[in-house]
Formats: sequence, structure tokens, C-alpha cells
Amino acid sequence: MRFKLASFIRLFVLLYIIASCHSVEVTYLQDIDEVNNLSDTKKIQKNTTKIKTGDELVIMVSAEDRDVVKPFNQNYSSGEIIRNTVNSGNVQPTVDSTPAPTYIVDSNGNIDFPTLGNIKASGLTTEGLKDNLHKILSRYIREPLVSVRLRNFKVSVLGEVKQPGEYTLYEGNGTVLRAIALAGDLTMYGKREDVLLLRKEGNGDLRKTRLDLTKSDFLFSPYYNLQQGDIIYISPNKVQQKNAKRDPNLGIYVSLATVLISVLTLLRIK
Repeated sequence: MRFKLASFIRLFVLLYIIASCHSVEVTYLQDIDEVNNLSDTKKIQKNTTKIKTGDELVIMVSAEDRDVVKPFNQNYSSGEIIRNTVNSGNVQPTVDSTPAPTYIVDSNGNIDFPTLGNIKASGLTTEGLKDNLHKILSRYIREPLVSVRLRNFKVSVLGEVKQPGEYTLYEGNGTVLRAIALAGDLTMYGKREDVLLLRKEGNGDLRKTRLDLTKSDFLFSPYYNLQQGDIIYISPNKVQQKNAKRDPNLGIYVSLATVLISVLTLLRIK
């Protein structure tokens, strides 16, 4: 009787282990070696993130003659914010290691730029605004250098990733792979061939698309480069879905069964 019971428990544990073992595909871009053979017309699309009302823009102007650019870098001097001269109400220090003025795009789509006044920003890309500022500043400064970046470029990564949450990305590096990397990569139970991306369009509509990270085609999708506010959701694969439906105490039962087998074996030996 003891032998039969021990054999039964051994069989139960063995079947549980077999049922728990599933092959999981975790490889990205499985056909990446074929990308070089694709047509030249099929290229990774350029990031075209448009500036919107409420966006925070970090803008810096520099040139060989630093004194000349000072009027165009209000509240910024010798690498430090001069806090007691804030008067426009839309210039704030950044939290970056190098302080710089941050301009808030107002309800009219403009930024209040030092000396130049209102400059249209909404609807432009950061590159477009950079080019416009360069043209205007060239009237006053010889060979000006202008840098423009979004400070509040945020996306959310949810579901089967190691560190779900909201992440701030430097505009221009906001890609699907970059966001997933910041979230610590997918868990082994994440469904890599069916990643859901949600995007709010300019008219307020919510658009959704699904990406297959195991194939290189998603690199050429207009959704590969993220837009501000995008949400990436990684759904669980079938293995994880089955695990979620199991009795959460099943692991405890198996452990107890293993202990019982050991006890019965010892008793049998005696």
C-alpha cells in the first residue's frame, strides 16, 4: 500500500512538471539577416513627432561669441539658471545635469522666446522649429547653433515586461525597442509576436496597431518611432494564461507531495 501511494505521488509530480514545461519563443527579429536585401524604398521611417500645446521644449542657442547669444538664452548664464530674473512665466529650469531654459508651448501654439517674442511651435517637429529659429537668429548672430528637444516625451510600457511604467525618452530616440529596453525587456511569458500599441491622434481618436517583434517588418512601420503619450501593452502568452488559471496553492501541494514521498521512502527502507 505504501509502495502504491508513493508511486502515485511520484507520477503526479512527474505529470505536473511535464505539464509546466513549454517551449517559449523569445527571439526578436528572426529574419533580420534578410533586411539588407530589401528594396531601397523600404527604409526605417523618420521620426515625425509634432510639437503640441503644453509641450516642454529645451532650447539652447550658442555661437562662437558667447556674449552675442546671451539675449537669446534668457535666464541662462555661465551654465546656471538665474532664478531671480524669471519674468515671462514660461521659462523653467530643467532637472537635467546641465541646466537650461524650458519653454512651455502656450494655448496658441507659441513659445515666448527671449528678444524674439512669440514663436510658432505647435504643429512643427523639433527639427522644423530648430530650422525656423536658425533662420531668424541668423539675422542677429553669425553662424548660430540651435538645439531643440522635447523634455516631456513620455510613453507607457505595460503588461509582461520586467519593469512596467511610464518612461521619459529623448525625442529622436523614442522607438519601440528603446522603450522596451527601458522597461527591462519582456518577460519570457510576453507575447512577442502580438504587441499592442495605442496612439492618440491629433483629432482625439485612439488608434491601435499590433506589431510582431519576431519579424523585421515592424522596423519599417510608422509605429516603430513612438509618439508622445503612446502606450505599449505586452499581453501574456498561452503559458502564462494557463498559469494564471491554476490554483495558486498548487505549488505548495506539489512541495508537500515531494516531502511525503521522501518520508514514505525512508519508512519503506526501514
